Amino acid sequence: MSKRFPGRRLSVLRLGILCVIVVAAVTAGYLGLRNVQDVSAAASMPSVFSGYVDVTATPRFAFEDPAVPSAKAVVLSFVVADPKQGCAPSWGAAYSPDQAASDLDLDRRIARLRQLGGPGGFLRRDEQQ
Repeated sequence: MSKRFPGRRLSVLRLGILCVIVVAAVTAGYLGLRNVQDVSAAASMPSVFSGYVDVTATPRFAFEDPAVPSAKAVVLSFVVADPKQGCAPSWGAAYSPDQAASDLDLDRRIARLRQLGGPGGFLRRDEQQ
């Protein structure tokens, strides 16, 4: 019994409910703040759209000779794991990076796109730092 409040005792149930409410409020505040930060970070980044090109498809799409200037930004696709060597990259599970350079003429096509002002954001394996 409390001397200050005669006849009242500390209720474990009420204390438990209070703790749950405090934890829920702190969690909601943290998640809300994180969401606000994510939204503001996303708003500060420019939107970019690039065409998606399967370099292993036939007939070959001539991404290196874009018809319009906006088509200079492309995403070369289907770099996946080699089915025989799980940790080795391959183009479409059919060409190693070296085979793609010769069989698909990929290095020349990428160089041509760069010459025409395309983005230089992709690197060959031997160019990486």
